[in-house]
Parts: sequence; structure tokens; C-alpha cells
Amino acid sequence: MSGSERALVNQFHKQGVSPAPLLKGGRFSPKNGGVVGLENIHPIIQTKTFEGHKNPFCYPVTQNSTMDPVDWSFDQLSYFYQKVNTICMSNALGVVYNPATYDNRSKKSTYRGPKINQILCGKFHCGRCRPLLKYRMKLEIENAMVEHKLYTHFVITTEGKKYRDKNDYVDSYFDMSKSFNIIRTILSKYAKNQGKHFTYICLVRSQEKGYCHLHVMTNLYIPKQMLKDISKRYFNTGFIKVKAIRNRKRLSSYFMKDAEWYIPLGRRHYSCSRDIDIDMSIDDIPEDCMHIRLEPGVSVVDQVYDQVELNYGYPPPFDFLLQHFTTVSRCVDHHIKKPVRSLSDMVDNLKKDGEHVYIDKNGIIVWVFDNVLLDGH
Repeated sequence: MSGSERALVNQFHKQGVSPAPLLKGGRFSPKNGGVVGLENIHPIIQTKTFEGHKNPFCYPVTQNSTMDPVDWSFDQLSYFYQKVNTICMSNALGVVYNPATYDNRSKKSTYRGPKINQILCGKFHCGRCRPLLKYRMKLEIENAMVEHKLYTHFVITTEGKKYRDKNDYVDSYFDMSKSFNIIRTILSKYAKNQGKHFTYICLVRSQEKGYCHLHVMTNLYIPKQMLKDISKRYFNTGFIKVKAIRNRKRLSSYFMKDAEWYIPLGRRHYSCSRDIDIDMSIDDIPEDCMHIRLEPGVSVVDQVYDQVELNYGYPPPFDFLLQHFTTVSRCVDHHIKKPVRSLSDMVDNLKKDGEHVYIDKNGIIVWVFDNVLLDGH
């Protein structure tokens, strides 16, 4: 038994829990699929990349899982966006150890015990992380509108039926990116002539059938006819709409429509001018915490135990160790190891050492104490 296993057993005894039913032959058994640690709960590679048999739209993907995402239909892309990223909260990202602290935000400080937390992937195409990213984006946009005085909002959509009959929805994102680069160059010169700087936030979104459209918030007043003239001269776009921003929260809430976030993989969901700083971190590691990188093929609990004990001088939280034992118990046969010596041999040895002991009818060793007269009795 390793040092971490021995210490873990001692902690179980202190908590009044018997680890015996969770052991196989008196020791850990990672063989025959009984891999130790969090990888059993959040594996790095899932056995089913797609559940296309439940979704008729993704049937071609299940037939060839190596298909390039560029070749996916918009229905297949939408289905992919609704699934949890396989790497999210997996061992590939490691874990974070949060030491015990006192929360002094309220009048009465609250003790918060140590925790072992898994890490989010922070990807827009992850069904677990996207709701957090969307809300983070909403707050960042609202703050930027106030700080940089963004009071104009305009929308530009992909060209109509003639373009869409000849081009796939993926092509529209490349073409709209080129179009916005031209718009940005022209508006930058337009702002410079007015003694201003073109400040903007551009959100790349999808329409009902996957084709691209842009939401742009800027600090400039832009005549609608100006955008139409740019489109007519350099490229063709579809619908163009320009409105003043009167209600920041209502506009930012409008950007929360989940289906509009389903854009081709590899395309940026937003861009902004250099004077705007948008922080989209949703799982920052605090300075007082420790990021533990996990090596494949090695027990997770051993790696965490060694790192925590090395840096803090005490073992990991008990609930993490308990979770580890619970995971092992699902994978091994429950078998209590027989004692090396019989009870009678143990009692004989204790008696030789001067102990007054015997075995009762239930097979339990009982210590006999001489009666002691207390003062006053």
C-alpha cells in the first residue's frame, strides 16, 4: 500500500468509515478497467463522439466521424454546438486545488474548506461553457457601451437568394469577414476626418439557415445610405439596418439567442477595436490556488495527493478522497481481506503483554479494567 493509500485509510477510520468493502484483496486494483480517479467520471475521450442514431441530422457524421467540420451541414453544426465538449472538465486540463480560506465578505467570517475543482474548457461550441460565456459577453458589452460611448448599432446580413444559391453557408463567413474589413477601413478614415477614432464591437452571428450576419456597435453616427453606398461599390450585402442604442440591457439581451452562436468552427465570435478590452475568462485560477497538471496512465488521487502534500504539507480534502474510493468501488469486486492472524492468537499475544482481554460471544476482543475506587466513595 502506497503512502497516499495508507493515509487515506487512516482518514477513513477517523471519519468512522470502513474502507474494507472498497478494497480488492486489501489493496487498490486499477486492473481490468478499474482505472483510479476522476477519469472514470469525466473521461478525456468519450466512447460515443456523436449520438447520431438519435438525431437524423447527424447521421452522415456518425458514418464518418473524421469528416471535416467545414463539410458539415448547418443542422450537423447546430447539433455539435449543443453537446458538451469532450475535453471540458477532463483530466487533460488538470484540476485546481483551492486551499481553506475564511470568507470575510459578510459581517461574520465564514470558513470555507479546501476543494478540488475541475476546469472548464471555455469554448463557445461547448454546451456546458457557452451559457457562461454568453452571460460574460453580455456584461462586457454593457460595460463597453458605457465606457466607450457606443451609441450606434447597425446590422449587415449576407446577400440574398442569388448568393445563397451559389454559395454554402460556410463561405458567407469568409465573405462577410472581407466585407467588414473594407467597412472598417472606410469608417476609420471617416472617423479620422471628424477628429475621432473608430471604436467598435463586431459580433459574428448566424441566421436561421446558418448564413452570416454582423452586429456592430460603434461610437460614430453612421448614415444608412453611407453603408449602402459602400456595399454597392465594393460588394453586395443583404439587409442593412442602423439604429441608435437607447437601451443597453435590452440590446445585450437580444444577443443571447443561442441559435445565433452556432457559427463554423474556427471562426471568431467577436472582434473589437484595440481600445476595447473584452475579458471572456470564465475559469480563472486565483493566485492562492494551485493548478495541478495530470499525467495520463497514473492514478489521479496519487498525483493530487503528492502535489498538495508537497506544497501545503497536508493531504487533499476528504471529500475528494471519498469520491476516489467511491469510484474504485464501482469497478472492483467487494471483498474483505481476511486477517493475517486469528483472534485467538491476537488475544494470546495481548495477554503475554499483561493486558486483561478476552473474546466475547460476538467474537469481539474485550478489555477488562479493574475497579478503581474514586475519592469520596
